[in-house]
Amino acid sequence: MRTRRSAEIRRIVEALLLLTLLVWATVTLLSQWSFGQELDGAAPPAMSEESFVPGLAVLRVTAIEIIPQATIVGREIRLRQIARWSDADGAAMEQTGDLIIARFDRTQSTQSIDIDSLKNTLEAAGVNLGAMNFAGAMVCKVTRSDSRLDAEMEQAIAAVQQAGATTRPAAAPIGLTASAPAADAGGVISGAGRSLRELITNDMSDCLSVSVESLQIHFRAEDEKLVNLAEPHFQFDVEPQKVRKLGDVTWNVTISTATGKQKVTVPANVRMWQEQLITTRPMAFRQVIGEEDVTERRVLLDRLSDYPSLGKAQVVGQQAARDLSPGTVLMGRMIEAVQMARVGQLVTVLVELNRVQVTWVAEARESGSLGQTIRVRKPATRDEFSVVLTGPQQAKLIGPAGERLGARLAART
Repeated sequence: MRTRRSAEIRRIVEALLLLTLLVWATVTLLSQWSFGQELDGAAPPAMSEESFVPGLAVLRVTAIEIIPQATIVGREIRLRQIARWSDADGAAMEQTGDLIIARFDRTQSTQSIDIDSLKNTLEAAGVNLGAMNFAGAMVCKVTRSDSRLDAEMEQAIAAVQQAGATTRPAAAPIGLTASAPAADAGGVISGAGRSLRELITNDMSDCLSVSVESLQIHFRAEDEKLVNLAEPHFQFDVEPQKVRKLGDVTWNVTISTATGKQKVTVPANVRMWQEQLITTRPMAFRQVIGEEDVTERRVLLDRLSDYPSLGKAQVVGQQAARDLSPGTVLMGRMIEAVQMARVGQLVTVLVELNRVQVTWVAEARESGSLGQTIRVRKPATRDEFSVVLTGPQQAKLIGPAGERLGARLAART
């Protein structure tokens, strides 16, 4: 009876297996037949209706031609003064072309800019070099010229009046006459006074507490002639910036002449060069940072960080406050001082009095790093003293209590 039941179960299992194999073979044949039809050009209707072929994104490459020689007016050397590109790329290169590549010293009249230093500056400023094709000279010799042209300042005067009419429609333009001074090749009014551009740059430098050389200020094309107006023919009252920020900034300026005053607003985009310290290799929590673990790079920032940047001298010899990956920009919260003594450790204390040096051992009551003052306790007593940490578990006794203790120890010796 048991043998007959087992035979029936075996037949049922075999039937199910055969049925499964038959279904699998049918599905496989149908899929192969569909694939053959697609190869013959007859795609199924559902596939033809929903098929989508994405377009290929084409990266536009800008041709940059470096000129062998350039003559400029002023101290700032900008990309558009040493290079050329087509009018079709003018809109894309507007802000990049205004990038300050280098600056003249006050006593310097010539400067050479090679293609390698130019590429490094552009890359540090965040420019995609892959979208640029450099051609022309390998080195551009830039000469600073203080020559003046005899052209009248009517265009610059019109720029002031137009800016005044645009920013303050109700205000009447100031009465500038044809006795205005001539302009130079760069649009700067002749004379030894400061231009509005310099005053705005100095105001931003004071606001951010950085040097003028570290700033990149880009003005609108329609404001170029306005910011090139200079003293003494024009007097400027620039309202100081009170908010420390980068990006889009606007100045309120009052321009005065012998015949009247005009209030204008000057918008600009402000960026700043900064030296950043980055890690070159991964570091574990509380790993001591060595000279080869970090490197400095110069980057162009468009916003200020909430944490101050660190220098190499501030970081080397300290320890990581967390795990750090390569390429991390180091901030103050990522670094902590190496502990020279911890609570409960024994510290060798040096006592000096009248050229007599005595060492004794004390128990640290506080943790501290190099140069910090901590409290220690003399063993087997409750007497506590203040010491300055001078090395790993080494300290020097300070304060009136330390002098008295030093005197007693010196008397015993």
